[in-house]
Amino acid sequence: MSVRRDAPAPVLILAVRDEQPGRAWLPPGRHWPDARETVGGLDLVGGGTWLSVNGPVEHCGVSAAVVINGFGPAAGRHRRSRGDLPLLAARGTMAADLPVRRYDPFHLLRACRHGARLHSWDGRRLEEWELPDGTHVITNGGPHDVVDDPYVPPAAVAAEAARRAHFRPRLAAAPRPDPRPDPRHRTALAAWGPWVALAEGDALPPDDPRALVGRWDFGGGPWLTSSVSLVALGPDRARYDFGTVRGRKVSWRRVPVWSGAGEFAQVGDDVVVEA
Repeated sequence: MSVRRDAPAPVLILAVRDEQPGRAWLPPGRHWPDARETVGGLDLVGGGTWLSVNGPVEHCGVSAAVVINGFGPAAGRHRRSRGDLPLLAARGTMAADLPVRRYDPFHLLRACRHGARLHSWDGRRLEEWELPDGTHVITNGGPHDVVDDPYVPPAAVAAEAARRAHFRPRLAAAPRPDPRPDPRHRTALAAWGPWVALAEGDALPPDDPRALVGRWDFGGGPWLTSSVSLVALGPDRARYDFGTVRGRKVSWRRVPVWSGAGEFAQVGDDVVVEA
């Protein structure tokens, strides 16, 4: 992700979802009747989401929340799906009020036009950071890239390090996009430029340890990248492009997000207006 508070879109997020192949899900939509201003993909097992884009709140505008699985001891037998967390963030739940002991370790990113904060729970303590301006790559090891879990396979730790080492400098060196929700930026490529090639995996094969869009088996069964998201948050606009991964191909579509004017808006023929 990129944070630059003086830019037209201060926060840009590139997020991938790595999941077990058999875990069913639906693409982004308004899946939660009690959160009609929240858009996100639906995990059909846990009922939550991995990334939400949320209707505007005072002083913040449209926001986004992303959850990343962490390493560390699992919660007890009453554990809940970490997919709850972006929905709790969308409802304005403060970090101190999160029922963290119900969840396995996680990293929860919360962002809006003013910047981004990261909340990390390792099963013992909850920490919080304000992300400074710059390029950030956050994986399961968290902001410090530390894995303090003897049950994590060394190959998985090495793959995370390889992914960070490959993509952080490439994201930092690429021209920073200025995605706009208007006809000039109808496609993901027009809006995001070189970030699209990076989001699609930078031409790395899926079994490469550095792969952003890949397929792995570290001994506990296969995992694969099922989707890629590009989200831009600005003072008066937001944009969400969603890519479904099929093999080595990523199929992109625009996702309607709350415009701040009482409607969900998308360039083109797919405009849904709220009553």
